[in-house]
Amino acid sequence: MARKHGPQNGFKNAPDVAQKRSTLLDVHEASLEPPPPSTTDLLKALNKPIEAVNKSARRKLQAQHKARVKKAEEGIKQSLRPQESTCSEYRISQLNRLLDLVKRKTEIETRIIAQLQSLSHLYGAASDKANATVSTRLSDLH
Repeated sequence: MARKHGPQNGFKNAPDVAQKRSTLLDVHEASLEPPPPSTTDLLKALNKPIEAVNKSARRKLQAQHKARVKKAEEGIKQSLRPQESTCSEYRISQLNRLLDLVKRKTEIETRIIAQLQSLSHLYGAASDKANATVSTRLSDLH
């Protein structure tokens, strides 16, 4: 087989490629211009003003929302103020009623305890009487 002269397998000579690269780099460095922006850089640049507008709109909406919430809270508080005195009167009357019921409960419990003690004494006396009666009858039978 005969050997081909020149670039083999379709590749250029290495010195030719290196020389072209160096000339391209020299031209690029000589111009001192920044490389062309990529598409992502362009999209970011286009989106910056939109993001700024969105942020300012969001801040504005948040401020409006806070103002509305504050206004609603103040309105609710103002509408409840006249009713607070009425509510406190109801609470006082309910607490007084509860106090009376607790007193009655205590009195009833005291009476129950006294009656239980009385029943306990009566039961003890009846039990002693019954034991005495049974023991006397048993002694009579013997």
